[in-house]
Amino acid sequence: MSNRAAALFIVAIVSLDQLTKWMVSTSMTVGQSIDLIPGFFAFTYVRNPGAAFGLLGNAGSWGAPVLVAVSVAAVAALSWLLYS
Repeated sequence: MSNRAAALFIVAIVSLDQLTKWMVSTSMTVGQSIDLIPGFFAFTYVRNPGAAFGLLGNAGSWGAPVLVAVSVAAVAALSWLLYS
Protein backbone atom coordinates (compact mmCIF):
# COMPACT_ATOMS: atom_id res chain seq x y z
CA MET A 1 0.00 0.00 0.00
CA SER A 2 1.40 3.37 -0.96
CA ASN A 3 1.80 6.22 1.51
CA ARG A 4 -0.99 8.17 -0.20
CA ALA A 5 -3.38 5.21 -0.04
CA ALA A 6 -2.54 4.67 3.64
CA ALA A 7 -3.16 8.34 4.43
CA LEU A 8 -6.49 8.29 2.57
CA PHE A 9 -7.50 5.12 4.40
CA ILE A 10 -6.72 6.74 7.76
CA VAL A 11 -8.67 9.88 6.85
CA ALA A 12 -11.64 7.75 5.74
CA ILE A 13 -11.67 5.72 8.98
CA VAL A 14 -11.42 8.81 11.20
CA SER A 15 -14.14 10.56 9.18
CA LEU A 16 -16.46 7.55 9.44
CA ASP A 17 -15.82 7.39 13.20
CA GLN A 18 -16.67 11.05 13.69
CA LEU A 19 -19.76 10.78 11.47
CA THR A 20 -21.16 7.86 13.46
CA LYS A 21 -20.48 9.64 16.77
CA TRP A 22 -22.32 12.71 15.49
CA MET A 23 -25.24 10.60 14.26
CA VAL A 24 -25.58 8.84 17.62
CA SER A 25 -25.31 12.05 19.67
CA THR A 26 -27.98 13.81 17.59
CA SER A 27 -30.46 10.94 17.25
CA MET A 28 -30.22 8.93 20.50
CA THR A 29 -30.41 9.67 24.22
CA VAL A 30 -27.81 8.46 26.70
CA GLY A 31 -28.66 4.92 27.78
CA GLN A 32 -30.88 4.23 24.77
CA SER A 33 -30.35 0.86 23.07
CA ILE A 34 -31.20 -0.36 19.60
CA ASP A 35 -31.39 -4.13 19.12
CA LEU A 36 -29.56 -4.98 15.93
CA ILE A 37 -29.78 -8.74 16.45
CA PRO A 38 -32.45 -9.30 19.15
CA GLY A 39 -31.10 -11.13 22.16
CA PHE A 40 -27.56 -11.11 20.80
CA PHE A 41 -26.30 -7.67 19.71
CA ALA A 42 -27.52 -4.23 20.76
CA PHE A 43 -26.16 -0.76 20.02
CA THR A 44 -26.23 1.30 23.25
CA TYR A 45 -25.37 5.00 23.61
CA VAL A 46 -23.01 5.52 26.56
CA ARG A 47 -20.68 8.41 27.38
CA ASN A 48 -16.99 7.91 28.18
CA PRO A 49 -15.39 11.06 29.63
CA GLY A 50 -11.88 9.63 29.41
CA ALA A 51 -9.85 7.62 26.95
CA ALA A 52 -10.03 3.87 26.38
CA PHE A 53 -11.87 2.11 29.20
CA GLY A 54 -12.38 5.43 31.03
CA LEU A 55 -8.64 6.08 31.48
CA LEU A 56 -8.22 9.56 33.03
CA GLY A 57 -12.00 9.98 33.15
CA ASN A 58 -11.83 11.43 36.68
CA ALA A 59 -8.57 13.32 36.17
CA GLY A 60 -10.15 16.75 36.38
CA SER A 61 -8.85 19.67 34.35
CA TRP A 62 -5.49 18.12 33.47
CA GLY A 63 -6.85 14.92 31.90
CA ALA A 64 -7.93 16.37 28.55
CA PRO A 65 -4.63 18.19 27.86
CA VAL A 66 -2.69 15.00 28.64
CA LEU A 67 -4.85 13.00 26.23
CA VAL A 68 -4.47 15.66 23.53
CA ALA A 69 -0.67 15.75 24.00
CA VAL A 70 -0.40 11.96 23.76
CA SER A 71 -2.60 11.95 20.65
CA VAL A 72 -0.57 14.68 18.95
CA ALA A 73 2.67 12.86 19.78
CA ALA A 74 1.29 9.58 18.40
CA VAL A 75 0.12 11.24 15.16
CA ALA A 76 3.50 12.96 14.78
CA ALA A 77 5.38 9.69 15.33
CA LEU A 78 3.18 7.77 12.91
CA SER A 79 3.47 10.52 10.31
CA TRP A 80 7.25 10.50 10.64
CA LEU A 81 7.32 6.72 10.24
CA LEU A 82 4.96 6.86 7.27
CA TYR A 83 6.91 9.49 5.36
CA SER A 84 10.49 8.48 6.21
